[in-house]
Amino acid sequence: MRYDARGYGGSNLPDAPYSDAEDLAALLDYLGIERAHLVGLSLGGRIAIDFALVQPRRVASLALAGPGLAGFEFSELAPRLRRLVSENAHRALSNPLLQHSPQPPAAGRLAEIKAPTLLILGEKDVPYIHAAIAALEKGIARARKVVVPGAGHIVNMEAPEAFDRALAEFLAGLP
Repeated sequence: MRYDARGYGGSNLPDAPYSDAEDLAALLDYLGIERAHLVGLSLGGRIAIDFALVQPRRVASLALAGPGLAGFEFSELAPRLRRLVSENAHRALSNPLLQHSPQPPAAGRLAEIKAPTLLILGEKDVPYIHAAIAALEKGIARARKVVVPGAGHIVNMEAPEAFDRALAEFLAGLP
């Protein structure tokens, strides 16, 4: 199952305070899914991480490709990254105060994540993502990293065979 977060794709713009993690929980409830393997790219990865912190029993595993990480600071690329995000998510970010993330932010709570976790990193992704993946690998006890040669941030589209293979091998190795 794949869905659009608020303000992305075909979803409506947010007009009241909301939480991406609560939206995901509500969707799983609606579909009758008690526990799920979550796969997220970029913002989807940040949402999956936040969900794993607030609903840990509902997460069978995490597969995070170039994920965002709430509360993670990496100053080298921050101005450029903020510009890129605002250009690509301008509708959702027209009022970023509406979106609420778990507190304290995920970056300081990674040891709480107990689910098996696959970290997929495009070799050519931006330095912020390399640093975020390193923090996730260090902070999540059951994390393992796969680097996809030649790929950038949208690794699932830039190297779909390598992405699919890494994900399939990870899922096949779960109990």
